[in-house]
Amino acid sequence: MEALGLGYHVLVEKPLSNTVESCQRLIAAASDRVVLMCAENGQYWREVVEAKRLIDTGRIGEVLTVRAKFWESAHPKLNEWAAAGSYDADAYCCTAAEGFVVDGGLHWIRPLRMWLGECSHVVCSAGRSIKQMRGPSMAQALLKFKSGITAVFEGMLAPSAISDQPFFVIQGSKGEIVLDGFAGGGRIYTIGESGMEVADINAGFDGPVGWDSGYVGELRDFAAACLDGTSPKGTAREAMADLQVVLAMMNSAKTQRWELVADLDPQLSMTSMGLTL
Repeated sequence: MEALGLGYHVLVEKPLSNTVESCQRLIAAASDRVVLMCAENGQYWREVVEAKRLIDTGRIGEVLTVRAKFWESAHPKLNEWAAAGSYDADAYCCTAAEGFVVDGGLHWIRPLRMWLGECSHVVCSAGRSIKQMRGPSMAQALLKFKSGITAVFEGMLAPSAISDQPFFVIQGSKGEIVLDGFAGGGRIYTIGESGMEVADINAGFDGPVGWDSGYVGELRDFAAACLDGTSPKGTAREAMADLQVVLAMMNSAKTQRWELVADLDPQLSMTSMGLTL
C-alpha cells in the first residue's frame, strides 16, 4: 500500500493478500495510475497456455471435466525445500498458517479458471500429511464452474515417495490433453483413421517449457505493462479470484458442505476461519 501510494509499480508474490477484502483495497489503491500484478506463473506456463489454445480451437471438442493434481514429496532426499527445513512447524507457511495447499494450490486454480471460466461452488476435505505443519498439506475438492463443468482438484505433500503423476488431465468430447510435471511436456490424444493418435503439444516449439516458463512470461508481462503501458494478462483481479476459490475450498473443509464462492466473507482468512485438521 505504501509503494502504491508513492506511485510505484508493484509485483506481489502470491497470494495477493490473505483476504478478499484486503485484495480489494490493494486494487483500489492501484487504480489506473500504476501497475499492480501478482506473480502467478500459472497464467504464462507454456503447456497451460497451449492447452487453452487447443481447447479454444476445438481440438478436444467440448470440455467435459478436468483433473488437477498438485503434488510434491516432503522427503529431504527428494526435495530441496524439505532439506533446508522449510517443512518444519514454523516454516513454509506464514503466521496465518496457509500451508502447502493454499500456497502451491493457487498455481493450479489459475489454469482451471483459464480453461473453464469462473468457479461457482466448491466442496473440499483437507488434512495434514505432514504432521508438524500448521496449515493443510493435502486436500481433495470438487469445483463446479458457471459453465456447468465440474473439475477435481487434489493437493498432496507426501511425507515420503510419490510417483510422477500428470499435473492436469483435460477430458473433452473429442479427445484428451495431459500435462506432465515440473519439467514440462504434454500430449493430446485424439481418434484418427487408424485409431488412437498421440501428439506432443510442444512439437516444433523451441522456447522455454515447463513450470519455469511461467516465470519468464510473468516478468515479461510485468515489464511490458510498466514500460509500454500494455494491459497485463495476469491481473490483480485474477489473483483475487484465485484466492477466493481457495479460501472457499478451505472453508468447505471446515463446514463440510458445498460453499458458494461468491458468498465468501471478504474478511475470511485461514486464521479467522479457525480450520482444525
